[in-house]
Amino acid sequence: MKPKIKYCLLIISFLIAAVNTATAENLPGETIVVNLSEHYLLAGENVGFSFMVSNQGDLPGKQISSLGFVEVMNTLGHSEIRQKVLLKNGTGTGVISLPDSLPTGYYYIVAYTSWMRNFGEENFSVSEIKVVRPGDDFSSTEIKEESKARKLVKQEAYKNLYLRLEQTSFSNREKVKLELIPGETFENAIVSVAVRKKEPASLKNGRGQPDQTYPVEQIIFLPDYKGILLTGHLRNKQTNKPVPNKQVFLSFPGKSVEIKRTFTEDNGKFSFLLDPVIGEKDLVFQTESENAGVWLDEKYSDSLNISVFNDSLVLNDNEVEFFTEKYINRQLQIRFNQEINIAAVSDSVNKGIYRFYKDPTQVIIPENYIQLDSLHEYFYELIPSVQLIWKNKNYTMRVSNSDKGYYFGDNPALFVDGVYYPYPGELMKTDAGKIDRIEVIPEVYYYRDLTFDGILSVFSRNTNFMDFPLLPNMTRVFYNLAETPKKLQLPHSGEAVPSNIPDLRWLVYWNPEIKIESNNSTSLEFHTSDLKGEFEISLSGITGDGKIIQSYQTFTVE
Repeated sequence: MKPKIKYCLLIISFLIAAVNTATAENLPGETIVVNLSEHYLLAGENVGFSFMVSNQGDLPGKQISSLGFVEVMNTLGHSEIRQKVLLKNGTGTGVISLPDSLPTGYYYIVAYTSWMRNFGEENFSVSEIKVVRPGDDFSSTEIKEESKARKLVKQEAYKNLYLRLEQTSFSNREKVKLELIPGETFENAIVSVAVRKKEPASLKNGRGQPDQTYPVEQIIFLPDYKGILLTGHLRNKQTNKPVPNKQVFLSFPGKSVEIKRTFTEDNGKFSFLLDPVIGEKDLVFQTESENAGVWLDEKYSDSLNISVFNDSLVLNDNEVEFFTEKYINRQLQIRFNQEINIAAVSDSVNKGIYRFYKDPTQVIIPENYIQLDSLHEYFYELIPSVQLIWKNKNYTMRVSNSDKGYYFGDNPALFVDGVYYPYPGELMKTDAGKIDRIEVIPEVYYYRDLTFDGILSVFSRNTNFMDFPLLPNMTRVFYNLAETPKKLQLPHSGEAVPSNIPDLRWLVYWNPEIKIESNNSTSLEFHTSDLKGEFEISLSGITGDGKIIQSYQTFTVE
Protein backbone atom coordinates (compact mmCIF):
# COMPACT_ATOMS: atom_id res chain seq x y z
CA MET A 1 0.00 0.00 0.00
CA LYS A 2 1.37 3.40 -0.95
CA PRO A 3 2.22 5.69 2.00
CA LYS A 4 -0.12 8.47 0.81
CA ILE A 5 -3.14 6.18 0.55
CA LYS A 6 -2.31 4.49 3.82
CA TYR A 7 -2.05 7.89 5.58
CA CYS A 8 -5.46 9.01 4.26
CA LEU A 9 -7.12 5.78 5.33
CA LEU A 10 -5.63 6.12 8.80
CA ILE A 11 -7.08 9.61 9.16
CA ILE A 12 -10.53 8.44 8.05
CA SER A 13 -10.28 5.48 10.43
CA PHE A 14 -9.40 7.87 13.24
CA LEU A 15 -12.52 9.93 12.57
CA ILE A 16 -14.74 6.85 12.64
CA ALA A 17 -13.09 5.53 15.81
CA ALA A 18 -13.54 8.91 17.50
CA VAL A 19 -17.31 8.61 17.21
CA ASN A 20 -17.40 5.09 18.56
CA THR A 21 -15.09 5.70 21.52
CA ALA A 22 -15.69 9.31 22.57
CA THR A 23 -18.28 12.04 22.76
CA ALA A 24 -19.04 14.39 19.90
CA GLU A 25 -17.08 17.11 21.68
CA ASN A 26 -13.87 15.45 20.52
CA LEU A 27 -14.81 15.59 16.84
CA PRO A 28 -13.34 18.40 14.73
CA GLY A 29 -15.89 20.79 13.27
CA GLU A 30 -15.47 23.04 10.25
CA THR A 31 -15.90 26.79 9.89
CA ILE A 32 -17.00 27.97 6.46
CA VAL A 33 -16.99 31.43 4.88
CA VAL A 34 -18.41 32.29 1.46
CA ASN A 35 -18.00 35.72 -0.11
CA LEU A 36 -19.93 36.87 -3.20
CA SER A 37 -18.97 39.46 -5.77
CA GLU A 38 -22.54 40.88 -5.65
CA HIS A 39 -25.88 40.25 -3.92
CA TYR A 40 -28.27 42.30 -6.11
CA LEU A 41 -28.31 40.64 -9.51
CA LEU A 42 -30.18 40.61 -12.80
CA ALA A 43 -31.16 37.29 -14.36
CA GLY A 44 -28.44 36.31 -16.82
CA GLU A 45 -25.59 37.83 -14.80
CA ASN A 46 -22.61 36.00 -13.37
CA VAL A 47 -21.77 36.06 -9.67
CA GLY A 48 -18.33 35.10 -8.42
CA PHE A 49 -17.87 33.29 -5.13
CA SER A 50 -15.03 32.35 -2.82
CA PHE A 51 -15.38 29.17 -0.73
CA MET A 52 -13.15 29.10 2.37
CA VAL A 53 -13.22 26.38 5.04
CA SER A 54 -11.09 25.47 8.04
CA ASN A 55 -11.42 22.82 10.73
CA GLN A 56 -11.03 23.76 14.37
CA GLY A 57 -9.51 20.43 15.36
CA ASP A 58 -5.86 19.50 15.37
CA LEU A 59 -5.82 16.77 12.72
CA PRO A 60 -2.63 16.46 10.67
CA GLY A 61 -2.83 18.43 7.44
CA LYS A 62 -5.34 20.84 9.00
CA GLN A 63 -7.91 20.53 6.23
CA ILE A 64 -10.51 17.80 6.56
CA SER A 65 -12.30 18.47 3.27
CA SER A 66 -10.98 18.75 -0.27
CA LEU A 67 -14.40 19.09 -1.91
CA GLY A 68 -17.13 21.67 -1.33
CA PHE A 69 -20.73 21.86 -2.51
CA VAL A 70 -22.57 25.01 -3.62
CA GLU A 71 -26.29 25.16 -4.35
CA VAL A 72 -28.57 28.03 -5.42
CA MET A 73 -31.95 27.50 -3.75
CA ASN A 74 -35.26 29.25 -4.27
CA THR A 75 -37.71 30.07 -1.47
CA LEU A 76 -39.45 26.71 -1.91
CA GLY A 77 -36.23 24.93 -1.01
CA HIS A 78 -35.65 23.63 -4.55
CA SER A 79 -32.12 23.64 -5.91
CA GLU A 80 -31.76 25.67 -9.11
CA ILE A 81 -28.00 25.33 -9.66
CA ARG A 82 -25.43 22.92 -8.20
CA GLN A 83 -21.65 22.93 -8.27
CA LYS A 84 -18.84 20.87 -6.77
CA VAL A 85 -15.80 22.93 -5.86
CA LEU A 86 -12.34 21.44 -5.50
CA LEU A 87 -10.68 22.87 -2.39
CA LYS A 88 -6.92 23.41 -2.22
CA ASN A 89 -5.71 24.16 1.28
CA GLY A 90 -9.31 24.78 2.24
CA THR A 91 -10.04 27.32 -0.51
CA GLY A 92 -11.97 27.13 -3.76
CA THR A 93 -13.38 29.71 -6.16
CA GLY A 94 -15.98 29.67 -8.87
CA VAL A 95 -18.67 31.46 -10.84
CA ILE A 96 -22.42 30.92 -10.82
CA SER A 97 -24.13 31.84 -14.09
CA LEU A 98 -27.72 32.81 -13.43
CA PRO A 99 -29.99 31.75 -16.33
CA ASP A 100 -31.80 34.47 -18.26
CA SER A 101 -34.99 32.58 -17.46
CA LEU A 102 -34.51 32.67 -13.67
CA PRO A 103 -37.69 34.23 -12.21
CA THR A 104 -37.57 37.33 -10.04
CA GLY A 105 -37.25 36.46 -6.38
CA TYR A 106 -35.15 35.79 -3.31
CA TYR A 107 -32.50 33.10 -3.69
CA TYR A 108 -30.00 31.52 -1.32
CA ILE A 109 -26.50 30.30 -2.10
CA VAL A 110 -25.91 27.41 0.28
CA ALA A 111 -22.40 26.01 0.75
CA TYR A 112 -21.20 23.01 2.79
CA THR A 113 -18.88 20.00 2.83
CA SER A 114 -19.67 16.31 3.15
CA TRP A 115 -18.24 16.27 6.69
CA MET A 116 -20.54 19.13 7.75
CA ARG A 117 -23.60 17.05 6.92
CA ASN A 118 -22.94 14.91 10.01
CA PHE A 119 -23.48 17.92 12.28
CA GLY A 120 -26.64 19.38 10.76
CA GLU A 121 -27.45 22.23 8.43
CA GLU A 122 -27.00 24.79 11.21
CA ASN A 123 -23.33 24.98 10.22
CA PHE A 124 -23.92 25.46 6.48
CA SER A 125 -23.14 28.80 4.87
CA VAL A 126 -26.21 30.66 3.59
CA SER A 127 -25.87 33.80 1.44
CA GLU A 128 -28.98 35.72 0.39
CA ILE A 129 -29.25 37.29 -3.06
CA LYS A 130 -32.02 39.24 -4.78
CA VAL A 131 -32.60 38.53 -8.46
CA VAL A 132 -34.74 40.53 -10.87
CA ARG A 133 -35.66 39.23 -14.32
CA PRO A 134 -36.39 42.18 -16.62
CA GLY A 135 -40.06 42.19 -17.56
CA ASP A 136 -41.28 40.44 -14.39
CA ASP A 137 -43.80 42.12 -12.12
CA PHE A 138 -42.87 42.77 -8.50
CA SER A 139 -44.10 44.92 -5.67
CA SER A 140 -42.41 48.29 -5.22
CA THR A 141 -44.19 49.72 -2.22
CA GLU A 142 -42.93 50.18 1.30
CA ILE A 143 -41.55 46.93 2.70
CA LYS A 144 -44.29 44.89 4.31
CA GLU A 145 -44.06 43.93 7.95
CA GLU A 146 -43.69 40.24 7.13
CA SER A 147 -40.87 41.06 4.75
CA LYS A 148 -39.14 43.09 7.42
CA ALA A 149 -39.37 40.09 9.71
CA ARG A 150 -37.80 37.82 7.13
CA LYS A 151 -34.63 39.88 6.70
CA LEU A 152 -31.71 37.81 7.79
CA VAL A 153 -29.63 39.17 10.63
CA LYS A 154 -26.03 39.90 9.76
CA GLN A 155 -23.71 37.71 11.80
CA GLU A 156 -20.94 39.20 13.90
CA ALA A 157 -17.38 38.50 12.83
CA TYR A 158 -13.89 39.22 14.04
CA LYS A 159 -13.05 42.84 13.30
CA ASN A 160 -9.36 42.07 13.12
CA LEU A 161 -8.42 43.30 9.67
CA TYR A 162 -8.65 46.96 8.70
CA LEU A 163 -9.19 48.59 5.31
CA ARG A 164 -7.29 51.81 4.72
CA LEU A 165 -7.78 54.20 1.79
CA GLU A 166 -5.67 57.24 1.07
CA GLN A 167 -8.88 59.30 0.91
CA THR A 168 -12.64 58.80 1.05
CA SER A 169 -13.56 60.54 -2.19
CA PHE A 170 -12.23 59.90 -5.68
CA SER A 171 -12.84 61.14 -9.18
CA ASN A 172 -13.77 59.04 -12.19
CA ARG A 173 -11.03 56.75 -13.53
CA GLU A 174 -8.76 57.46 -10.61
CA LYS A 175 -6.37 54.84 -9.29
CA VAL A 176 -7.28 53.67 -5.81
CA LYS A 177 -4.80 52.09 -3.44
CA LEU A 178 -6.31 49.89 -0.74
CA GLU A 179 -4.31 48.50 2.16
CA LEU A 180 -5.36 45.44 4.16
CA ILE A 181 -3.86 45.83 7.63
CA PRO A 182 -4.06 42.88 10.09
CA GLY A 183 -5.00 43.81 13.63
CA GLU A 184 -3.23 40.69 14.88
CA THR A 185 -0.94 37.96 13.62
CA PHE A 186 -2.74 35.65 11.20
CA GLU A 187 -1.74 32.10 10.36
CA ASN A 188 -2.70 30.83 6.90
CA ALA A 189 -5.37 33.51 6.43
CA ILE A 190 -7.28 33.79 3.15
CA VAL A 191 -9.58 36.70 2.30
CA SER A 192 -11.82 37.66 -0.62
CA VAL A 193 -12.45 41.27 -1.70
CA ALA A 194 -15.23 42.79 -3.80
CA VAL A 195 -15.50 46.48 -4.73
CA ARG A 196 -18.84 47.41 -6.27
CA LYS A 197 -21.53 50.06 -6.51
CA LYS A 198 -23.05 50.20 -3.05
CA GLU A 199 -26.04 47.90 -2.71
CA PRO A 200 -29.23 49.17 -1.06
CA ALA A 201 -29.10 46.80 1.90
CA SER A 202 -26.63 44.46 3.59
CA LEU A 203 -27.93 41.00 2.87
CA LYS A 204 -26.64 38.00 4.76
CA ASN A 205 -23.17 37.02 3.61
CA GLY A 206 -22.55 33.31 3.98
CA ARG A 207 -20.63 31.90 6.86
CA GLY A 208 -21.18 29.14 9.32
CA GLN A 209 -19.36 28.51 12.56
CA PRO A 210 -20.46 25.96 15.14
CA ASP A 211 -21.21 27.61 18.48
CA GLN A 212 -21.49 24.19 19.99
CA THR A 213 -20.75 20.62 19.08
CA TYR A 214 -23.87 18.78 18.02
CA PRO A 215 -24.30 15.17 19.20
CA VAL A 216 -23.27 12.63 16.57
CA GLU A 217 -24.09 9.02 17.28
CA GLN A 218 -22.71 7.74 14.01
CA ILE A 219 -20.66 9.20 11.17
CA ILE A 220 -22.81 8.85 8.07
CA PHE A 221 -20.86 11.07 5.69
CA LEU A 222 -17.12 10.48 5.51
CA PRO A 223 -14.91 13.47 4.67
CA ASP A 224 -13.33 14.07 1.30
CA TYR A 225 -9.93 13.98 2.94
CA LYS A 226 -6.91 14.32 0.62
CA GLY A 227 -9.12 13.32 -2.28
CA ILE A 228 -12.70 12.83 -3.42
CA LEU A 229 -14.58 10.06 -1.67
CA LEU A 230 -16.83 8.16 -4.05
CA THR A 231 -19.51 6.06 -2.34
CA GLY A 232 -22.24 3.81 -3.63
CA HIS A 233 -24.23 0.65 -3.06
CA LEU A 234 -24.13 -2.79 -4.63
CA ARG A 235 -27.62 -4.21 -5.13
CA ASN A 236 -29.20 -7.23 -6.76
CA LYS A 237 -30.58 -6.11 -10.13
CA GLN A 238 -33.73 -8.19 -9.77
CA THR A 239 -34.63 -7.78 -6.09
CA ASN A 240 -32.87 -4.45 -5.37
CA LYS A 241 -31.57 -5.96 -2.14
CA PRO A 242 -28.07 -5.04 -0.95
CA VAL A 243 -25.23 -7.38 -1.81
CA PRO A 244 -22.90 -7.58 1.24
CA ASN A 245 -19.30 -8.65 1.60
CA LYS A 246 -18.45 -8.73 -2.10
CA GLN A 247 -15.49 -7.18 -3.86
CA VAL A 248 -15.90 -4.30 -6.31
CA PHE A 249 -13.18 -3.25 -8.75
CA LEU A 250 -12.82 0.23 -10.20
CA SER A 251 -10.69 1.18 -13.19
CA PHE A 252 -10.46 4.16 -15.54
CA PRO A 253 -10.55 3.99 -19.36
CA GLY A 254 -7.71 5.80 -21.09
CA LYS A 255 -3.97 5.75 -21.52
CA SER A 256 -3.33 5.36 -17.80
CA VAL A 257 -3.67 2.07 -15.96
CA GLU A 258 -4.87 2.06 -12.36
CA ILE A 259 -7.05 -0.34 -10.42
CA LYS A 260 -8.80 -0.02 -7.08
CA ARG A 261 -10.58 -2.70 -5.09
CA THR A 262 -12.90 -2.52 -2.12
CA PHE A 263 -15.45 -4.75 -0.36
CA THR A 264 -19.07 -3.97 0.34
CA GLU A 265 -20.32 -3.62 3.90
CA ASP A 266 -23.29 -5.50 5.37
CA ASN A 267 -25.66 -2.96 3.82
CA GLY A 268 -23.98 -3.22 0.41
CA LYS A 269 -22.22 0.13 0.72
CA PHE A 270 -18.75 0.63 -0.75
CA SER A 271 -16.35 3.56 -1.12
CA PHE A 272 -13.31 4.56 -3.17
CA LEU A 273 -10.90 7.44 -2.60
CA LEU A 274 -10.16 9.22 -5.89
CA ASP A 275 -7.50 11.76 -6.73
CA PRO A 276 -8.68 15.37 -6.26
CA VAL A 277 -9.04 16.34 -9.91
CA ILE A 278 -11.57 18.40 -11.81
CA GLY A 279 -13.92 17.55 -14.61
CA GLU A 280 -15.78 14.44 -15.66
CA LYS A 281 -14.19 11.09 -14.89
CA ASP A 282 -14.82 7.93 -16.90
CA LEU A 283 -15.36 5.09 -14.41
CA VAL A 284 -15.81 1.34 -14.97
CA PHE A 285 -17.00 -0.77 -12.03
CA GLN A 286 -16.72 -4.54 -12.07
CA THR A 287 -18.50 -6.89 -9.66
CA GLU A 288 -18.22 -10.58 -8.93
CA SER A 289 -21.64 -11.35 -10.39
CA GLU A 290 -23.52 -10.08 -13.42
CA ASN A 291 -26.65 -9.95 -11.23
CA ALA A 292 -25.12 -7.25 -9.02
CA GLY A 293 -25.55 -3.62 -10.04
CA VAL A 294 -23.76 -0.46 -8.92
CA TRP A 295 -25.68 2.60 -7.66
CA LEU A 296 -23.60 5.66 -6.85
CA ASP A 297 -24.64 7.94 -3.98
CA GLU A 298 -25.60 11.56 -4.56
CA LYS A 299 -22.99 13.77 -2.95
CA TYR A 300 -25.28 16.77 -2.59
CA SER A 301 -27.49 17.11 0.46
CA ASP A 302 -30.94 15.77 -0.38
CA SER A 303 -32.73 17.26 2.61
CA LEU A 304 -31.88 20.95 2.70
CA ASN A 305 -34.32 22.66 5.01
CA ILE A 306 -32.99 26.19 5.18
CA SER A 307 -35.56 28.35 6.96
CA VAL A 308 -36.88 30.82 4.38
CA PHE A 309 -40.21 32.51 3.74
CA ASN A 310 -42.25 31.59 0.70
CA ASP A 311 -43.10 35.10 -0.42
CA SER A 312 -42.66 37.17 -3.55
CA LEU A 313 -39.89 39.69 -3.94
CA VAL A 314 -40.77 43.07 -2.44
CA LEU A 315 -38.51 46.02 -3.23
CA ASN A 316 -38.45 49.45 -1.68
CA ASP A 317 -37.96 52.61 -3.74
CA ASN A 318 -34.19 52.58 -3.32
CA GLU A 319 -33.96 48.99 -4.54
CA VAL A 320 -36.17 49.72 -7.55
CA GLU A 321 -33.95 52.66 -8.45
CA PHE A 322 -30.85 50.49 -7.97
CA PHE A 323 -32.07 47.70 -10.26
CA THR A 324 -33.31 50.20 -12.88
CA GLU A 325 -29.93 51.90 -13.03
CA LYS A 326 -28.15 48.54 -13.13
CA TYR A 327 -30.34 47.29 -15.98
CA ILE A 328 -29.63 50.41 -18.07
CA ASN A 329 -25.94 50.09 -17.26
CA ARG A 330 -25.90 46.46 -18.32
CA GLN A 331 -27.50 47.25 -21.69
CA LEU A 332 -24.78 49.83 -22.28
CA GLN A 333 -22.11 47.32 -21.25
CA ILE A 334 -23.47 44.88 -23.83
CA ARG A 335 -23.54 47.64 -26.44
CA PHE A 336 -19.90 48.57 -25.79
CA ASN A 337 -18.75 44.95 -25.26
CA GLN A 338 -17.90 45.50 -21.59
CA GLU A 339 -19.77 42.62 -20.01
CA ILE A 340 -18.10 40.55 -17.30
CA ASN A 341 -16.77 37.37 -18.89
CA ILE A 342 -15.86 34.01 -17.41
CA ALA A 343 -12.33 32.67 -17.68
CA ALA A 344 -11.19 29.14 -16.88
CA VAL A 345 -8.55 28.78 -14.20
CA SER A 346 -5.65 26.54 -15.18
CA ASP A 347 -5.62 23.25 -13.29
CA SER A 348 -2.29 21.98 -12.00
CA VAL A 349 -3.73 18.97 -10.16
CA ASN A 350 -4.54 16.70 -13.08
CA LYS A 351 -1.69 14.29 -13.66
CA GLY A 352 -0.44 12.88 -16.93
CA ILE A 353 -0.21 9.26 -18.01
CA TYR A 354 0.17 6.93 -15.03
CA ARG A 355 0.55 3.16 -14.96
CA PHE A 356 0.71 1.42 -11.62
CA TYR A 357 3.17 -1.20 -12.85
CA LYS A 358 6.85 -0.68 -13.63
CA ASP A 359 8.26 -0.56 -17.13
CA PRO A 360 6.97 -3.59 -19.07
CA THR A 361 9.37 -6.37 -19.97
CA GLN A 362 7.99 -6.63 -23.49
CA VAL A 363 6.17 -4.10 -25.69
CA ILE A 364 4.53 -5.20 -28.95
CA ILE A 365 3.33 -2.68 -31.55
CA PRO A 366 1.38 -4.76 -34.13
CA GLU A 367 1.86 -2.33 -37.04
CA ASN A 368 5.62 -2.97 -36.86
CA TYR A 369 5.03 -6.59 -37.91
CA ILE A 370 3.47 -8.43 -40.81
CA GLN A 371 -0.31 -8.13 -40.58
CA LEU A 372 -1.85 -11.30 -39.15
CA ASP A 373 -5.45 -12.47 -39.36
CA SER A 374 -6.37 -12.40 -35.66
CA LEU A 375 -5.24 -11.07 -32.33
CA HIS A 376 -4.72 -14.63 -31.15
CA GLU A 377 -2.06 -15.12 -33.82
CA TYR A 378 -0.13 -12.06 -32.61
CA PHE A 379 0.02 -13.55 -29.13
CA TYR A 380 1.01 -16.97 -30.44
CA GLU A 381 3.75 -15.66 -32.74
CA LEU A 382 5.11 -12.67 -30.81
CA ILE A 383 4.35 -13.11 -27.11
CA PRO A 384 5.34 -16.62 -25.99
CA SER A 385 5.12 -15.64 -22.30
CA VAL A 386 1.31 -15.28 -22.62
CA GLN A 387 -0.56 -18.52 -23.23
CA LEU A 388 -4.15 -18.45 -24.44
CA ILE A 389 -5.91 -21.76 -23.88
CA TRP A 390 -9.16 -22.61 -25.69
CA LYS A 391 -11.23 -24.96 -23.56
CA ASN A 392 -14.98 -25.56 -23.25
CA LYS A 393 -15.64 -22.86 -25.87
CA ASN A 394 -13.84 -20.27 -23.82
CA TYR A 395 -10.40 -18.72 -23.50
CA THR A 396 -8.30 -18.77 -20.36
CA MET A 397 -5.00 -16.98 -20.01
CA ARG A 398 -1.85 -17.57 -18.06
CA VAL A 399 1.51 -15.84 -18.02
CA SER A 400 4.68 -17.88 -17.84
CA ASN A 401 8.42 -17.47 -17.65
CA SER A 402 9.33 -18.57 -21.16
CA ASP A 403 13.01 -19.06 -20.27
CA LYS A 404 12.39 -21.39 -17.34
CA GLY A 405 9.21 -22.97 -18.70
CA TYR A 406 6.75 -22.51 -15.83
CA TYR A 407 3.69 -20.31 -15.31
CA PHE A 408 3.05 -18.28 -12.20
CA GLY A 409 -0.56 -19.02 -11.30
CA ASP A 410 -4.18 -18.69 -12.35
CA ASN A 411 -4.71 -14.98 -11.63
CA PRO A 412 -2.98 -12.90 -14.31
CA ALA A 413 -4.25 -9.34 -14.78
CA LEU A 414 -5.57 -8.32 -18.17
CA PHE A 415 -6.20 -4.61 -18.81
CA VAL A 416 -7.82 -3.18 -21.93
CA ASP A 417 -7.46 0.58 -22.44
CA GLY A 418 -6.82 0.88 -18.70
CA VAL A 419 -9.87 -1.19 -17.71
CA TYR A 420 -9.52 -4.37 -15.67
CA TYR A 421 -10.81 -6.99 -18.13
CA PRO A 422 -10.16 -10.54 -16.93
CA TYR A 423 -12.04 -12.12 -19.86
CA PRO A 424 -9.58 -12.84 -22.69
CA GLY A 425 -12.27 -14.50 -24.78
CA GLU A 426 -13.99 -11.15 -25.43
CA LEU A 427 -10.65 -9.54 -26.22
CA MET A 428 -9.87 -12.18 -28.87
CA LYS A 429 -13.00 -11.14 -30.78
CA THR A 430 -11.52 -7.70 -31.37
CA ASP A 431 -10.22 -6.71 -34.79
CA ALA A 432 -6.43 -6.88 -34.53
CA GLY A 433 -6.16 -3.77 -36.68
CA LYS A 434 -7.61 -1.68 -33.83
CA ILE A 435 -4.81 -2.62 -31.42
CA ASP A 436 -2.03 -0.08 -31.05
CA ARG A 437 0.16 -1.49 -28.27
CA ILE A 438 0.55 -4.54 -26.00
CA GLU A 439 2.60 -4.43 -22.78
CA VAL A 440 3.63 -7.53 -20.83
CA ILE A 441 5.12 -8.12 -17.39
CA PRO A 442 5.82 -11.90 -17.09
CA GLU A 443 6.27 -12.10 -13.32
CA VAL A 444 4.26 -12.09 -10.11
CA TYR A 445 3.31 -8.49 -9.33
CA TYR A 446 2.17 -7.04 -5.99
CA TYR A 447 0.13 -3.84 -5.95
CA ARG A 448 -1.48 -2.54 -2.74
CA ASP A 449 -3.55 -5.51 -1.48
CA LEU A 450 -3.64 -7.26 -4.86
CA THR A 451 -1.41 -10.00 -6.26
CA PHE A 452 -1.29 -10.64 -10.01
CA ASP A 453 0.29 -13.67 -11.67
CA GLY A 454 1.67 -11.49 -14.44
CA ILE A 455 0.24 -8.42 -16.22
CA LEU A 456 -0.96 -7.96 -19.79
CA SER A 457 -2.08 -4.48 -20.89
CA VAL A 458 -3.64 -3.89 -24.30
CA PHE A 459 -4.32 -0.45 -25.81
CA SER A 460 -6.46 0.34 -28.81
CA ARG A 461 -5.68 3.18 -31.19
CA ASN A 462 -8.40 5.31 -29.55
CA THR A 463 -7.53 4.29 -25.96
CA ASN A 464 -11.13 5.09 -24.92
CA PHE A 465 -12.45 1.56 -24.34
CA MET A 466 -15.09 2.06 -27.03
CA ASP A 467 -13.93 -0.80 -29.24
CA PHE A 468 -14.60 -3.46 -26.61
CA PRO A 469 -17.90 -4.82 -25.27
CA LEU A 470 -19.02 -3.84 -21.78
CA LEU A 471 -19.54 -7.13 -19.94
CA PRO A 472 -22.71 -7.95 -17.93
CA ASN A 473 -20.90 -7.55 -14.60
CA MET A 474 -19.57 -4.11 -15.55
CA THR A 475 -21.07 -0.65 -15.05
CA ARG A 476 -19.69 2.37 -16.87
CA VAL A 477 -20.36 5.84 -15.45
CA PHE A 478 -19.26 9.30 -16.55
CA TYR A 479 -19.09 11.06 -13.19
CA ASN A 480 -18.43 14.74 -12.57
CA LEU A 481 -15.86 14.94 -9.76
CA ALA A 482 -15.63 18.74 -9.51
CA GLU A 483 -16.38 21.76 -11.66
CA THR A 484 -13.62 23.29 -13.75
CA PRO A 485 -12.47 26.32 -11.74
CA LYS A 486 -13.65 29.60 -13.23
CA LYS A 487 -13.18 33.24 -12.38
CA LEU A 488 -14.81 36.53 -13.29
CA GLN A 489 -12.87 38.42 -15.92
CA LEU A 490 -13.66 42.09 -15.42
CA PRO A 491 -13.28 44.45 -18.40
CA HIS A 492 -10.21 46.70 -18.20
CA SER A 493 -9.16 44.92 -15.02
CA GLY A 494 -6.07 46.50 -13.47
CA GLU A 495 -5.60 49.08 -16.19
CA ALA A 496 -6.82 52.56 -17.05
CA VAL A 497 -9.48 52.70 -19.76
CA PRO A 498 -8.67 54.81 -22.86
CA SER A 499 -10.42 58.19 -22.74
CA ASN A 500 -12.40 57.52 -25.93
CA ILE A 501 -14.04 54.40 -24.47
CA PRO A 502 -16.71 54.57 -21.77
CA ASP A 503 -15.92 52.73 -18.52
CA LEU A 504 -19.19 51.24 -17.33
CA ARG A 505 -17.94 48.84 -14.67
CA TRP A 506 -20.42 48.28 -11.84
CA LEU A 507 -18.13 45.76 -10.14
CA VAL A 508 -14.74 47.49 -10.28
CA TYR A 509 -12.67 44.88 -8.42
CA TRP A 510 -13.03 41.22 -7.49
CA ASN A 511 -10.32 39.01 -6.03
CA PRO A 512 -11.66 35.75 -4.57
CA GLU A 513 -8.40 34.58 -2.99
CA ILE A 514 -5.81 36.77 -1.28
CA LYS A 515 -3.28 35.35 1.16
CA ILE A 516 -2.55 37.48 4.20
CA GLU A 517 1.06 37.06 5.20
CA SER A 518 1.45 36.99 8.98
CA ASN A 519 1.03 40.52 10.33
CA ASN A 520 2.19 42.29 7.14
CA SER A 521 -0.12 44.66 5.28
CA THR A 522 -1.27 43.82 1.74
CA SER A 523 -1.78 46.46 -0.95
CA LEU A 524 -4.41 46.26 -3.70
CA GLU A 525 -4.98 48.65 -6.59
CA PHE A 526 -7.93 49.30 -8.89
CA HIS A 527 -9.40 52.15 -10.96
CA THR A 528 -12.78 53.76 -10.46
CA SER A 529 -15.14 53.72 -13.43
CA ASP A 530 -17.26 56.43 -15.06
CA LEU A 531 -20.07 55.74 -12.58
CA LYS A 532 -20.64 58.22 -9.80
CA GLY A 533 -22.04 57.65 -6.35
CA GLU A 534 -21.19 55.55 -3.35
CA PHE A 535 -19.14 52.37 -3.65
CA GLU A 536 -18.48 49.67 -1.07
CA ILE A 537 -15.57 47.39 -0.25
CA SER A 538 -16.68 44.03 1.12
CA LEU A 539 -14.07 41.69 2.57
CA SER A 540 -14.61 38.24 4.04
CA GLY A 541 -12.10 35.61 5.01
CA ILE A 542 -10.93 32.97 7.41
CA THR A 543 -7.79 32.13 9.32
CA GLY A 544 -6.18 28.71 9.45
CA ASP A 545 -7.56 28.12 12.95
CA GLY A 546 -11.12 28.99 11.94
CA LYS A 547 -11.48 32.66 12.90
CA ILE A 548 -13.81 34.59 10.61
CA ILE A 549 -12.50 37.83 9.13
CA GLN A 550 -15.00 40.49 8.07
CA SER A 551 -14.33 44.11 7.04
CA TYR A 552 -16.34 46.77 5.26
CA GLN A 553 -15.59 50.25 3.93
CA THR A 554 -17.26 52.79 1.63
CA PHE A 555 -16.03 55.62 -0.55
CA THR A 556 -17.59 58.02 -3.03
CA VAL A 557 -16.88 58.75 -6.67
CA GLU A 558 -17.69 62.32 -7.68
